[in-house]
Amino acid sequence: MRVTRETMTRPGALLISLLVPAIFFAVGLSNRLDYGETTDEKHDRHLGSCYLDVYPVSGHQGLLKCMDDLERNYGPLFDILAVSTHRFLLNKLRMGPDAGFHLPALIVSSLLIWTLFLFIWREAGLWPALLAAMGLALSPRFIAHSQANLKDIPTVFFFTLSLIQYQSLLKRPRLKSALLAGLFLGVTYCIKINALLVPAIVLIWILPRLRRMTLQHWGALALSGGVALTVIPITWPYYRQDFLHRFKETYDLFIAHDWVGYVLYLGQHYRGPDVPWHYPYVMLAVTTPLLLIIPALTILLWAAHAQVRGINPAGRNLVWRLATWALIPCLVQSASDAPMYDGIRHYLTSLPPLAALAGLGMAWAGQRAAALWPARPALGGTLYALTLAACFGDLLLSSVRLHPYQVVFYNALAGGPGGAYGRFDLDYWGFSYKEAGAWIARHAPRSSVIFVPYTVFQFPHNMDRHTTTSDPGVNWDYKVTLVRGMLRELDREDDYLYPALSPVYSVTAGGATLLRIFDNPTLRRLPPGTAIPALKPGARAVSTAFQVQEYYDKRLLRPGKTRPPQPRLGFDREDNPFKLRPIRVKFSAVLQVPTPGAYCFQVSVNDHAFLRINGRNVVAVLGGTRANQVWLDQGEYQVELDYYNQALEAYLDVRSGQGGCKDLSPVVAPFLVGSAAPDPGRGGPP
Repeated sequence: MRVTRETMTRPGALLISLLVPAIFFAVGLSNRLDYGETTDEKHDRHLGSCYLDVYPVSGHQGLLKCMDDLERNYGPLFDILAVSTHRFLLNKLRMGPDAGFHLPALIVSSLLIWTLFLFIWREAGLWPALLAAMGLALSPRFIAHSQANLKDIPTVFFFTLSLIQYQSLLKRPRLKSALLAGLFLGVTYCIKINALLVPAIVLIWILPRLRRMTLQHWGALALSGGVALTVIPITWPYYRQDFLHRFKETYDLFIAHDWVGYVLYLGQHYRGPDVPWHYPYVMLAVTTPLLLIIPALTILLWAAHAQVRGINPAGRNLVWRLATWALIPCLVQSASDAPMYDGIRHYLTSLPPLAALAGLGMAWAGQRAAALWPARPALGGTLYALTLAACFGDLLLSSVRLHPYQVVFYNALAGGPGGAYGRFDLDYWGFSYKEAGAWIARHAPRSSVIFVPYTVFQFPHNMDRHTTTSDPGVNWDYKVTLVRGMLRELDREDDYLYPALSPVYSVTAGGATLLRIFDNPTLRRLPPGTAIPALKPGARAVSTAFQVQEYYDKRLLRPGKTRPPQPRLGFDREDNPFKLRPIRVKFSAVLQVPTPGAYCFQVSVNDHAFLRINGRNVVAVLGGTRANQVWLDQGEYQVELDYYNQALEAYLDVRSGQGGCKDLSPVVAPFLVGSAAPDPGRGGPP
């Protein structure tokens, strides 16, 4: 492979170097709000806020109270930057609630493309650099991570800068390279512990040239290490006390990381620590565009062939260094006991070297194409250019079709996203919650209960209009299920991959379903003013108090103690038998309405309560107070109230009144007359 090095001062070449990152940034900026919030963003924002708001006031002790052990050992540098940017853009420039969080990641993604271009330009020439930059910029998974990933993409950027400077340092041990390498290594560590892989990669680079290493080389390497150790406590306040102990604490915590959620991999569900060793390699193989995989493998075969023949053409050593860079993160992941999950998120650092190898491979293919017809070299060049344009165009169309769900991209080896369904996790970050939340806002009636089994804190909703819960025992109106292996244990009502219920709405991309919304007509909250017909005469036997049945599980399947009937629907905070323990209690009674009219029912509760009249849900409340008004004719009505206490205090107060929701009175037996036996209802005992 011929390697050409254009001068770095040519204005035209510099403009070309800025072309791809500038277009990438402009497109990303224009659609930055299309992407939903990821599962990690609230966690990252919390960390940034602790360092910005708590640490300046309370110092180290404030950090200890603001974050747990694991959070304190997450590098906060980019979290602080993201929160600061968000506050500036929101408060000063009024750019919108998510602009500041997405913008920093987009900026460093664009800078990463430019950095890769400059590196390959210097090492191999302008054309391979342009192809590498285009390959990275058009990789769908890279596009997805560039929009909301507050840790991994910044880690990749500074990880790349570190290795580029160490590459320069090994070629020529200069003070500038040593200082920059140490600076970037320290900054990388202050974002994510993956920075520890940089010295491992550099060591492997050193081994073949060990005999050529001079004192200047070793001195520059030592200086870079000293700079990195100096940068860390400056940029990471938690490390300013017990500096050496902090390193051990961080390392021990992440080595013993015990994430045990389910991962769907090759059609099987595995716990995080039990995922097979080949997960990183398979995931990179099926999520990296074939446009990058094929030329990268081609140039590796070319380098191996040259190695076997004992020749050292220009560019061979660069290929091996890039291969080492791409492979080490996967090897470490496979060899460690750390759980494996979330696609390629934990080894995104392999993408830039893969894109660089692909650029070299595509440039080599262009040289070979021109040599196929020596008499007509332009013909081979034309065919090569057309093929390349078609491949890049197809990759661009893939991202356009998937937008904004590029995170579920799978190549032809997996059959695309549709073929990956049921074999791999898809939207593991919950981008599709944004679209689902918009649907709920448009279609779900007021006071609906939305059951979100996985990452309920992430689901966007209007708190004044709807209630969200992850409690599987709650009677829900709508259920939002993200197609991810975690649902296997978080939602056991149905098979999340192949549900028996028909969804009312699905979020799809590339032929795969990413999320489903189910409704429950029998449990849906009634709109205010709904008329409920009375029971037929003689349908219920009448007594004078409420029947009270305890249950020992959330789904009302295992009845426990039957308590004596009581005259009031509710109980005090202190004087009740339900506090300090998780328990479900069902109250059942018959309401006698002497005159038709609008009746308001209000429920106040510390945990969960659901009030039904004739099987129709009138009030649902998950902590606090909710009220609803319905029209009742003269006659009898079956009333049921399910109450669930999770822990600590227990409290329930139900009030009612005619006409409006003011001046309500406690619901007592003269107004409600208890039934002889409770109706088990939906989910009750047989």
